Amino acid sequence: MSEILFITTRNIYSMCGELQLIRNRSLVLRNEFNIKTQFYGLISTDKQKFPQQELYTDKADFTFFKMNPLGFIKGYRLLVRKVIEALKNGNYSAVVVSGAFPFNIAKRIKKSVDIYTVYDSHGAWEELIEFKPSLKKKIRYWFFKANERTTLKYCDGIFAVTEELKNYHNKNYNWNKDSFIVPCAPGKNKFSVEDALSLRKKWREKLGINDNEVLFIYSGGLSPWQSIDKAYEIFLKYKREKGNAVFLIMTPNKDGLDFPEATIMSFASSEVSEVLFAGDVAFLIREDFVTNHVAFPNKYLEYVLSNMLIISTPYLKDISKEIKEKHLGMIIEKTDDFSSSQLESILKAKGTFEENYTLRKEITESHGFSKTLKKFAKKIDETIDN
Repeated sequence: MSEILFITTRNIYSMCGELQLIRNRSLVLRNEFNIKTQFYGLISTDKQKFPQQELYTDKADFTFFKMNPLGFIKGYRLLVRKVIEALKNGNYSAVVVSGAFPFNIAKRIKKSVDIYTVYDSHGAWEELIEFKPSLKKKIRYWFFKANERTTLKYCDGIFAVTEELKNYHNKNYNWNKDSFIVPCAPGKNKFSVEDALSLRKKWREKLGINDNEVLFIYSGGLSPWQSIDKAYEIFLKYKREKGNAVFLIMTPNKDGLDFPEATIMSFASSEVSEVLFAGDVAFLIREDFVTNHVAFPNKYLEYVLSNMLIISTPYLKDISKEIKEKHLGMIIEKTDDFSSSQLESILKAKGTFEENYTLRKEITESHGFSKTLKKFAKKIDETIDN
């Protein structure tokens, strides 16, 4: 069995989207491609107040640091020593570097061990300066961009969640080495058509949604780039023109929300995918920012599988292209472009739940790690052969 060493400053200790992505990816590498992952994480001590999550590996080494510059530097140095020792004493096929490390992490690895090194990119650092930038954020942006540029000099490949993110690296850093497009994929789908229909009926009854009502759903956090206010505007326009609509906002962050005509609820993580089957229309509204251009939101494939039509904008580059090509919803540039009549026509023209669900399952499976990690697994095999 091949083995890779995964080193990260991302949170792989407590439950979050980053942990789920990284863990699900490593599970598929092990179960389907016979590649084990050992984890080394640089984790802030504030994460220890949350329950530690299982990584399903025989090695997970956490180096904890106090949340201040000196604490980070001490933790980083200790982590690097442990990593270099592990690489010299182990028999790894590759190293994956993930997160906002200081400048010399990949250089230290390359100078110590001749090993195939991959940079794990989940998005663009422009996120720091495109939404309410402060001086502190601008300084962090400069540092992280410089770090990314230096790190890539010593890497042989990148993981990128979208083609647009790969293009971003090509344009910003003249990247011309290996690129592995590995979107954020949900866990393995366990719902048959019958299950999905049953869950749709169950949750519409629980939520008090009539058969003739259109249920709009927003699911997720409340970050500024997620544009929940724009989703609410679209819902109100449809409701005032057509009348038969309900808006469900599913979020763990209910405090301070002011959307009087929406129903705002929190659900257990195990329930979210079930509740989504109750919906008819989902929102992925994003504005024209680099952050959005390169993104692959976790919710996208959950929305696809739930059989809802997706209202999105052209600024999620990879996703809007697929929505158009696969007829998964409608694309609008701004809320003023939304047409209630057009949405109603699309809803009426939609095929049966069973027909659509079969197609939606095929689309989600095409993004699954068992398919998207094939190129990387093949590369690992090549490094062993050489």
